[in-house]
Amino acid sequence: KQWYQRRVAITAGDEIQRLGDFIRENVQGKPLKDLKSFVTSEEGALAVYTLKLYKAFKARQQIFDPKEDATMNKIIEDKDILELLMTSGDVQGNKYKEALEILDELFRQDSRLKENPLKLRLAIATAITHSSAVKSQAIPRKSIDG
Repeated sequence: KQWYQRRVAITAGDEIQRLGDFIRENVQGKPLKDLKSFVTSEEGALAVYTLKLYKAFKARQQIFDPKEDATMNKIIEDKDILELLMTSGDVQGNKYKEALEILDELFRQDSRLKENPLKLRLAIATAITHSSAVKSQAIPRKSIDG
């Protein structure tokens, strides 16, 4: 996890540059076999998914510190959760921070969420869906979640 060891607050742009450099170092000019090994490794997969997450943060001009933000830390350090989050569908309006906060709240309600793959998928789907207002199908001008 060498690519996010700094303890100072960072912007997504700084981290995007660092992650991009880290990924390039490990794939540029390498044979396809090595490329596949990198992206399927724990460190490589985390770097690729984290890069996508940080780009979403940059799009919304959000600043964060992965070492100080418990929500980010929990997600960033767990390849399975991060992979499911980043490959389960689009987060409307790049509201990944909101999705992470919802996911964090769900983990606080049930600390064993990760042990049950179905519950984890439902938690991630819930976080992605409710990161933006969900419009009522019956009365379109109303949202069902606030």
